[in-house]
Amino acid sequence: MMSKNLLLNIVFYVLVIAGTCIGAGYQVSVKESFSILMLTTPLLAFEVYLLVRYLNKTNRRMAYFIDSIRNDDTSVLLPKDIRSNTIDELYASLSFLNEKLKKTKIEIGYNEQLLKTLIENTSGGFITIDESGSFEVLNRNARKYLDIEHTSNLNRLRENDPQLYQIIKSLKPGEKRIHRIQRNEQLYVLSVSLAEIKYRESLFKVVSLQDISRELDEQELESWHKLFRVITHEIMNSIAPITSLAQKLTSYFSSGESIKQPAELDERTINNTVKGLSVIDDMSKGLMSFVENFRQLNKVPEPKIEKIILHDWLSELKLLLLEIVKDKAIDLNITLAANCNFITADKKLLNQVIINLVKNSYNAIYESGTIGINVHTSDDGKTVFNISDTGKGIAPEDIDKVFVPFYTTNEDGNGIGLSLSKQIMKLHGGQINIRSEVGKGTVVTLSV
Repeated sequence: MMSKNLLLNIVFYVLVIAGTCIGAGYQVSVKESFSILMLTTPLLAFEVYLLVRYLNKTNRRMAYFIDSIRNDDTSVLLPKDIRSNTIDELYASLSFLNEKLKKTKIEIGYNEQLLKTLIENTSGGFITIDESGSFEVLNRNARKYLDIEHTSNLNRLRENDPQLYQIIKSLKPGEKRIHRIQRNEQLYVLSVSLAEIKYRESLFKVVSLQDISRELDEQELESWHKLFRVITHEIMNSIAPITSLAQKLTSYFSSGESIKQPAELDERTINNTVKGLSVIDDMSKGLMSFVENFRQLNKVPEPKIEKIILHDWLSELKLLLLEIVKDKAIDLNITLAANCNFITADKKLLNQVIINLVKNSYNAIYESGTIGINVHTSDDGKTVFNISDTGKGIAPEDIDKVFVPFYTTNEDGNGIGLSLSKQIMKLHGGQINIRSEVGKGTVVTLSV
């Protein structure tokens, strides 16, 4: 908004110039006094000069102030009490604006320094990369992980760590990759994620490097503990009865430290011995089956990736699944979203996963119920399979154990179905998640 005094001065100059022009025109047109032009012309030129000089002086002061602001110089001092109300008022307004800008600049500088400190000392690595591949920000942990002391670019990283370079180049926003590096005899397991931001018409990549070594070690140790507990339980369930029965059978043929003679054995002893040996044989076969399942769990083949037409594959799969559920009154519903046409995966391994899940659903349903398979595309472009049932559900205390090898709540189960399914999904770069409510059913979600 224009200063009041400045506006009045401009109006005054304009009125004086207008009055001079009107007076000269009156003398020429009414009194035909052309000699007056000799006087008014220089006067008019002088008045215009005064107006232009006044405006230029004000503009120069404004330009000086704006140039100072443009050059980030908020230390400029504007004079006061210069015997001009107009200029005093203008300088007062500019000084007020200058103080505001100075405070804002200090606050921005403080926030910027705080942000730099937080980024530098954050627990993970933090990198921002511009469109040319140069590192704009590279914090302390990122320099440690990348083995780079100073700000550099992706080409330097390609020399130091080609694998991490390829991960960052190919990573899409929202994706995560795991990368292992060795630095000064220290192993780091990095979770690499990426986001993109647009700033001042430029696109920047923001890369996060989180060391998850300790979390993985804790999870791995916990998984081993769970596995050892299950294996110990299974082996003891087989070995203890065999040991007890063997001792019993031994007592049939010995008395103290001496062995009984054949004449001392009756038909009942022989029959009991045959039955006991039969039980030992069954228990041994069960133990061998357990060992075979364990070997199977550790011999998942590498996926043979192929293009699978979803409509055709699901039609074939439904025929097989109907045979599995035919002994109960179960409705099997398979739905395929219109935007789902194909996936690239190993058909045999995916068949194995879905068959395992449908068998679990079948076992969870008492006499009648529904099993549904819904296939659709997620927002991030992945193909999602939701396998749901209306069975008995899984108790909250058991939900975290279902992927532990050999853990099962089903009397006829071997406890490797979900563990095997999780391995297969990982080999496909996918995930398997499960949610359940007792009495209502279970939903298993596969994404690949």
